[in-house]
Amino acid sequence: MNNKYKYQYSIEIVGSCNLRCPSCPVGNMNTREVAKKMISKDLFVKIIDKIANESPVNFPTISVFDWGEPTLHPELPFFINYINQKNLKSRVSSNLNVAADFDKIMEAKPHEFKISLSGFNEKTYSVTHRRGKIEKVIDNMKKISLLKKKYNNSTKVIVGYHLY
Repeated sequence: MNNKYKYQYSIEIVGSCNLRCPSCPVGNMNTREVAKKMISKDLFVKIIDKIANESPVNFPTISVFDWGEPTLHPELPFFINYINQKNLKSRVSSNLNVAADFDKIMEAKPHEFKISLSGFNEKTYSVTHRRGKIEKVIDNMKKISLLKKKYNNSTKVIVGYHLY
């Protein structure tokens, strides 16, 4: 296998989101057909096995999101663990406006965890992350930081700051 190129596979595990951000097709396109079902464990395993067996590069990144909020899926820790077991890189992105089991998610040690936000006060944040609460995001950011330390976790935490 050639490692000259980086590969990323995106697997939409949820198909929906808890927010309605105006810059996102899920939040601003009423005509867009969006699958609202969560992926099954069986289908996820088949997809990961296929990638592990057929990827043209070693260690591709598997993003468990596209336009949905992956922390809504109750099996997210299993998915991260399965990706890691196959020696692939697991990547999660979240708006952190959910009551997810971040303990189990961080215990699974995703390779990368991206946080999407657009301000640190409610006035700014609520415009661009409609339905979101910045206090919840900040609380969950603190929780992720503590859990990263608790599990001696090498997860790369990235803040994607949206500037409009």
